[in-house]
Amino acid sequence: WVEKRWPLLLGGADPEITALRMPPVLEATRAMPRAASNRNLFLRREQHADRIQATQEGKANSHIKAASEHQVWAPRHNADNERREPWHLLLLTSRLFPVRDIMKICGACVRELPDGSYSVEQRRLRQSIRRCEECVAAGNQLVLMKEGRTRSEADDCPICQLPLPLDPRQSSFNVCCMKKVCDGCILAAEKRGMDDCPFCRAPTPDESQTLAMVRKRVDKGDPVAMLFLGNQYMHGRHGLEKDVTRAVELYERATELGVKEAHYNLGILYMMGTDVEKDMAKAIRHFEAAAMGGHVPARHNLGCMEYNAGNTAIALQHWMIAAKLGHEKSLNNVKISFMDGLATKADYAAALRGYQKAIDEMSSLDREEAKALLA
Repeated sequence: WVEKRWPLLLGGADPEITALRMPPVLEATRAMPRAASNRNLFLRREQHADRIQATQEGKANSHIKAASEHQVWAPRHNADNERREPWHLLLLTSRLFPVRDIMKICGACVRELPDGSYSVEQRRLRQSIRRCEECVAAGNQLVLMKEGRTRSEADDCPICQLPLPLDPRQSSFNVCCMKKVCDGCILAAEKRGMDDCPFCRAPTPDESQTLAMVRKRVDKGDPVAMLFLGNQYMHGRHGLEKDVTRAVELYERATELGVKEAHYNLGILYMMGTDVEKDMAKAIRHFEAAAMGGHVPARHNLGCMEYNAGNTAIALQHWMIAAKLGHEKSLNNVKISFMDGLATKADYAAALRGYQKAIDEMSSLDREEAKALLA
């Protein structure tokens, strides 16, 4: 096999490089005897090699001829740099071992397609917001826009089963059961004389007990406990020294287990660049993962980042989704986009109706009373 391909790889029939032939070591292999039992196998392989070589020799010679006619030259590495010679070896190598077309994944159909399947405008976009020409013509939505349009059951209060308010000040996290309970249910429990956890009825642990309980849960692989402990290391709470490296490690472990809040925290870290090296690409990836999981502030942040990058149409889609999930700042941005001519009247009306519906779903008499007491 090597004997038949060596002349082709090192110049073939080109008279300028006929000196580059098979080395004496390989020449000696011609005289090596072959086992009789393997002779038929070698003959079949040689016949197949002859057919391949004939085809490749014809293509290679035509390629060299075309290169000579078009005067494809490469500089010779000498002092005067006056003499130039054909770049045969590179042409032969590129012909025998062709480079594959650049493949890119469409963010709508999630197919790996060649670069030519995208318009010039779409090629410059990242994978998550890029669409092939077929999806653009068909009006297919991006996966980023199809997922995360509703909040998950994990965002509901475990007692009243209503979606938790987006304002973190209107709910409390209980370390004993790793559950977040709305202020309305906490107020209702206090009215009944219950001072313990309104969900699991466990007494409130002190600071030392809290860390022990959380670390035990982390060792067991609880992703919510990893998120909580990461927050304590990030802000230096519960007697812990601030340790950003440890916090990032815990956040990353939680993201592997599907905690969207950990994705959001990492996105904030990489976007701000104060405690870690600023990396907008990582920030976008974490915000997108959180948004597709139903994290509303992450969706809003993506809209702001796309707007700053000049992708106003994609920014509007993010803000529309976040507004319909009850995010007030996103609703205001949709309104500003409408006033600037970047959104239609129908867009703003749909966002306003969705926002009001989300607010109604998150409202209750107990929550309104608790909100008034804490105001």
